[in-house]
Amino acid sequence: NNYQAEYGRNASAVVNIISKSGTREFHGSAYWFKRNEALNANNFFNNRTGLRRPLYRHDIYGGTIGGPVYIPNKFNTNRDKLFFFYSRENLRTFTPQDPRTVTMPTQLERAGDFSQTLDVSGRLIAIKDPTSGTQFPGNVVPSARINKNGQAILNIFKLPNFFDRSISGGNYNYQWQQVSEVPKKQNMLKMDYSLSANDRVSVRVRTWWADTRQYNIFGTIQSNWDLLQSHYLFTENSIAGTWTRVITPRSVNEFTASYRALAETSPKRSANEYDPITRSVRGLSTLGQWYPKENPDDIVPQLSFGGVPSAANLATDVLGRLPIQAHDYRYTVVNNLSLTSGAHALKFGVYWEFNNASEGPRSNFSGNFAFGRDVNNPFDSNWAYSNALLGNFLSYTESTKRTTGRNVVTLWECFAQDSWKVNRKLSLEYGLRFSLGSAWTF
Repeated sequence: NNYQAEYGRNASAVVNIISKSGTREFHGSAYWFKRNEALNANNFFNNRTGLRRPLYRHDIYGGTIGGPVYIPNKFNTNRDKLFFFYSRENLRTFTPQDPRTVTMPTQLERAGDFSQTLDVSGRLIAIKDPTSGTQFPGNVVPSARINKNGQAILNIFKLPNFFDRSISGGNYNYQWQQVSEVPKKQNMLKMDYSLSANDRVSVRVRTWWADTRQYNIFGTIQSNWDLLQSHYLFTENSIAGTWTRVITPRSVNEFTASYRALAETSPKRSANEYDPITRSVRGLSTLGQWYPKENPDDIVPQLSFGGVPSAANLATDVLGRLPIQAHDYRYTVVNNLSLTSGAHALKFGVYWEFNNASEGPRSNFSGNFAFGRDVNNPFDSNWAYSNALLGNFLSYTESTKRTTGRNVVTLWECFAQDSWKVNRKLSLEYGLRFSLGSAWTF
């Protein structure tokens, strides 16, 4: 059925979650869930390609405790005024991801020798001299024609580690499997105080911390191979206060104010964490940029190699946020009044929300080279990796500056509803809700 006007705003299901409160007696709980790869067999495909059984460990443990806050003979001696409830949960997980396969430039190719570069049919890929349009003798690029920056770009990639073409079909020469480590922590504390028989005040504080540690992670590097192991830290902290007043036996007012702060960051864990993607470390100090001030961390450009089966690439976060610095703040104020009159259960409410959100500065700050094949490119050598080695790229793009991506919006809402029990066979639910949102400002 349709939900009441009290909820509104969004379609689909509505879930109400109410945090527990302490009682006059002390109660608690504790739990631990464990999973370990020692109880698992390696899967068929890993065995077939020689990949070891990966770590698969989940440890989830926590507990709760609640009860009265009192000092014998001095404060809350009847244990009926102030109560607390606290919960804590820790998660430590190591979860294997699906194995991935890519095609890396070989050691010979990095030196200009493409005499063993085959297509998926096992045929030699002819590397053409862009100046003449004919195949290089022996399918080898002369050392004098090798572009040093192009060679340094190929050397960013790891060497092949899989050579059984009867399994790969020539579609890849490198395989890897990563295990994602994600420790998490959650805390919740709720305090309840009975001001009087008709007034109750509650305060709830909640913290959430999750740190995803792996290769190719949201907010940093998202290449298709194990280039940079970094982390994506997500935190959310909130506080909410509620005052509930029983005005009369037939009327109750509830007032709530809350604040929530969310952050997405990827702070460096060591001074040299970005070495695998730093230009000066990777031998690309002479590779220029149009707007180097937008790349203070000296990050290597993004790289793509169209036409190579399952080509390795180098890409940053899809929004170009490296390192990511995103913060969202939300303030809300809600007041609901419930009235009972005969067969009618009436409810009226107002809602105010202010959002100040940012997905973090983003741009194509490090530049983006595409070395893919294109028959319309007169400098095309017939293979993306040889194009890079010769210093011939299909396209290059770079942003002039980073955008802030900050959004601010205010929302006002009000509603009125009635649950009318006409008789024991007929009930009516009806109401109205109005919303007014300000224009997003950036």
